[in-house]
Amino acid sequence: MNVNSIRIKAIILLIIIGSVPILVFGVLAYEKAGSFINYELQTDNLRRAKSISSIIGLFTDGACTSMEVLACNSNLVEGIRQNDIEEVRTKISSFYSTEPRFSRIYLTDPNGTVIAGYPASNADGIKDINAGTLALIKTNGPWMGKPIIEGKNNVTGLDIAVPVKDENKNVIGLLIGSLDINKVSTQVKSIGQRYETETYIVDERGRPIYHDNKTYKNGISDLSFDPAVKRVIGGESGNIKIPVYVYGKEKYAAYAFEPGSNWGVVVEYDASYVDGLIMGELEKYIPAFLTMLSIIAVLAYFVGSSVTKPIMDMADACEKMEARGCRITLPADRKDEIGALASSINSMSEALMKEREELSIEKERLDAILASAGEKICIVDGSDILLWANDRMRTRYISKKDIEGLKLDELIQKVDPGQEDIMLEEGVFRNYYKGSDIRGRKRIFEATIVPLGHVYGAGSKLLSLRDVTERDAILKVSTIMAGAASMDEMLNESLNMLKDMLNLRMAAVFLVDEKENAIRIRAYTGMEERHAKAMGYQEIGPDSKVSGYAAYIRRPVVVGDIRIHPRRVRSKDLIDSGLLSVAAFPLIIGEKVVGVLDAATERLNDFTREDVRFLTSFSGQLAMTVQRMRSEEKLEKEKNNAELYVDLMSHDINNMNQSAAGFLEIALMRAGLPEDARHMLESALSSIKNSTVLIENVRKIQRISSGDSTMERMDLNSVILQAITNSLAHPEKKVSVDFKERFKAPVIASPLLVDVFLNIIGNSIKYSGIEVDIRIDVDISQIDGKDFYRVSICDNGYGIPDELKIKLFRRFQRGNQAIRGTGLGLYIVRKVVESCGGWVEVKDRIKGDHTKGARFDVYLPVPP
Repeated sequence: MNVNSIRIKAIILLIIIGSVPILVFGVLAYEKAGSFINYELQTDNLRRAKSISSIIGLFTDGACTSMEVLACNSNLVEGIRQNDIEEVRTKISSFYSTEPRFSRIYLTDPNGTVIAGYPASNADGIKDINAGTLALIKTNGPWMGKPIIEGKNNVTGLDIAVPVKDENKNVIGLLIGSLDINKVSTQVKSIGQRYETETYIVDERGRPIYHDNKTYKNGISDLSFDPAVKRVIGGESGNIKIPVYVYGKEKYAAYAFEPGSNWGVVVEYDASYVDGLIMGELEKYIPAFLTMLSIIAVLAYFVGSSVTKPIMDMADACEKMEARGCRITLPADRKDEIGALASSINSMSEALMKEREELSIEKERLDAILASAGEKICIVDGSDILLWANDRMRTRYISKKDIEGLKLDELIQKVDPGQEDIMLEEGVFRNYYKGSDIRGRKRIFEATIVPLGHVYGAGSKLLSLRDVTERDAILKVSTIMAGAASMDEMLNESLNMLKDMLNLRMAAVFLVDEKENAIRIRAYTGMEERHAKAMGYQEIGPDSKVSGYAAYIRRPVVVGDIRIHPRRVRSKDLIDSGLLSVAAFPLIIGEKVVGVLDAATERLNDFTREDVRFLTSFSGQLAMTVQRMRSEEKLEKEKNNAELYVDLMSHDINNMNQSAAGFLEIALMRAGLPEDARHMLESALSSIKNSTVLIENVRKIQRISSGDSTMERMDLNSVILQAITNSLAHPEKKVSVDFKERFKAPVIASPLLVDVFLNIIGNSIKYSGIEVDIRIDVDISQIDGKDFYRVSICDNGYGIPDELKIKLFRRFQRGNQAIRGTGLGLYIVRKVVESCGGWVEVKDRIKGDHTKGARFDVYLPVPP
């Protein structure tokens, strides 16, 4: 049974509609019956309480009257006055035998002392009659005492006292009778009751005189806590609902007060008892209720089936049409809405069948086109279940013969699972997938995705997969090769990537040792060290092993089964290692072989043409990187040698210069030294000083080129002032420097920045006449949107011809060949300024006339 069927839903709806009135009626009947039964119970219980109260009043009043009659008996009065105890006892015994309400009767003197009693004298019977009570009895007549309780809650009697007076109205004794409570209970029980209730009688203090409930009140000597008792001892009569917290359950109570005796009667019943009575009443109607529900269910079934039958017939016809793919004409002869609906469905059926035929033709045409396509193509439905794949996809990337029912992610997965398809143009998308071919080698695919509409079902799409594994691998290798810090790191990471991608057992790189015309293993992965040692050295020649032979013939060598190949490495360990397919690819740069790439697997004839093509490309890129890194290693070695020479020159040769200069200066201090000898010594000392300057300049150039000079934040004005101070030690010339600090000029520069201004100011003094005028200005210029300090240094020297300006900052270039110098000063100026992010320019102080002096402009970036 289909619970979603419109017939079932209609039947259920009709049953619900028909059942609601019955259920509402039942609820109302329940409420009405509950109110009626509760009212009847309360009324009946209040009547019972009042009846019992009346009986108690009659009982006690009759007892008092009987006692008063006895007290007026002349023989009793005479016996008391004559102190005739036997006569008194006879009268009391006679009265006791005719009055069953009393359990015992006593006679006391006016002070309360027992004179006689029947059936026996007992002082305990009058222990509640105190002096005040005696006075009250003597004055007002009859008196009713408190219940006499024996044990915890055993009420045995209730005393009634009547004064005995003589003819002068003097009280000569007290007649006391104890009412038998059992006689009261007998009369209470004689009053019939219709329902299960609990009845109890209490005195004016709420103490129970009588009760018929032994369940929870037995043992309780004080019921004043009961709300009904509180009201009855307060002189009230009526009904009350007792809360749950009093007895642990909800109860109802009727109570009645008896004024004459100060007693009260309470009749209680449980609220749950009412529910039981109500359910008992309702059970009478259950058969009728079930009968009505059955009738409603039957009517709902027939009415629902009748109303929905045309719709069900149309639904069955549509299902057959969908399942069989054939035309089924629905009966449209009805004149109501169902007939109109059937007519519309018939029209849609014709259109649908026509569209289906067209789609079938289009699908066959599309299948033929896709089957002949060169790319790997598959079609999936809206749930990514494979529906179809062309032969190129099946034979290379699907190891299972039957693809129907396979999920797409069982074959290929998105490279980035969170990446949504990227739209290239309207209706065409792209994404990247990864997977493995039937040999377990990892592949990367660029997928062009085209939604197919309804040709293969809603949500279906076509995936055209282009293998971009080689491109991706080349990019990864390029990243590895560019970021590796050393040759070994680059080779190890490249081989690990290659091994993982092609599912290789082993990969290794040999580098050529030109001195021995051999190859030596440099890096490897997937084999033990002893295997690497066994094949780690191979000569390059026609009789060499696979790797050495590949280097000799300068072409790849691919071996399908190395076990039977004559060029195998004859090592038992290698033979037992399980390697079967081996390929060697020479690393060639131009006409030169720099190494060999080896790859091996545990499968026979495992290297395809695609693998050989990719490994050839890979080995070419690897060869260029090996050559580059070898050149870098060579350059690093040469740089270290150059630094060694500079250190040797700046330390050892400089020490020699210092020693020689010291001896020459001592020789020049001798008195009487001939002039020609002095001139020769001064020339030698000058040469040594120039040599020291040259060594210092070379050391500075080395620091700049190696990047050892760190950048520091400093004040540009202070640097210029320091250079001016250190440049004025020229006693043979009159030097004037005009410089004024106009603003604070912080700059981030090399500590060698002071040498920039020392060199320029020194050259201005050196290449000028006796009187030297130098002007230095600092301002800020904006160039290409950035701020730069411009330090302009102008002099009145000999000037610099235009042909020298363009090469002035090269090494070993001097402006005036007649003046001695190393030719490195301005080269150092350019290198230091460029290391600070700036540049330096040289111009004529007066435009167009270089003989009027030179102007150097130094540009340095203004820090943020």
